Amino acid sequence: MAELHLTIAAFLFGFNLLAGIWGIAAWLLKRPTTIFWYLLRGAQISVVVQAVLGVILLMTDHKAAEDLHYLYGILPLALMLVTEMMRVGAAQQVVGDIDYAKLPENEARELALKIFIAETRVMALGCLIIAALALRAGITSGGL
Repeated sequence: MAELHLTIAAFLFGFNLLAGIWGIAAWLLKRPTTIFWYLLRGAQISVVVQAVLGVILLMTDHKAAEDLHYLYGILPLALMLVTEMMRVGAAQQVVGDIDYAKLPENEARELALKIFIAETRVMALGCLIIAALALRAGITSGGL
């Protein structure tokens, strides 16, 4: 089980790093991309699976080399939830009181691009932070 936890940790780190870099590039280039959202959801799934495996290991008396590992292990899950809430808030801030249905097509596209940029920025930065936390969790686990 510990080997699986370490393997999923590698996927978690890779998915989050890749999603973060892809999202930052899309944000800076102002180019919407669906690939980012697939990478993001894969990264989020890996966070949840990793947290579940970590709890199973803890319940079966496996111990990390350092207690700090548990903090670094749970923070990605909390950060993932916080960034999802921030994503919604960022989109709402962009939209404000605008009635999207009444906008001309070109203004609606411009608004959609602004929403994309706001949401992608928040989620990509969250992915990069999660990747850093995952790296630190690996260091404190005794597995790296």
